[in-house]
Amino acid sequence: MRIINGKLINSEHNQLEQITQRCQTLETQIAVINQKDYSAKLQQISQEVNNSKTYCQKVNQEITRVKLSLQQAEKKINNLERKCQQQHQQLTFLKTAGIISIICLSLLISCTSNNNQNSKVRKYSQLEITSLNSIT
Repeated sequence: MRIINGKLINSEHNQLEQITQRCQTLETQIAVINQKDYSAKLQQISQEVNNSKTYCQKVNQEITRVKLSLQQAEKKINNLERKCQQQHQQLTFLKTAGIISIICLSLLISCTSNNNQNSKVRKYSQLEITSLNSIT
């Protein structure tokens, strides 16, 4: 205890204890507030993490679905390409067969017309001979 101007200073000691107790109370309150804020923040962050995981799972499912669709599309494209090749080969064969048929038909017609002309010439020759024989 101190004496200032002849007065005993006991109140300073009491005030110091009160201030110390008040600081301790405030520190406790701050610790509680910090724990509450952190737990609330932690819950909020945990919820955000869970939401992000759910979103990632949905995105992964969508990616898997798109991959499957792409594989099916590739199979269809390969099948169509194979069919186009087959049709091209068939068309080429038909064109070639058509050309050969036309050539054979034209040869047949020309042979037939040559035979007809030869027989007409023979008939005409025979008519002339018989006509000449009848004249003589």
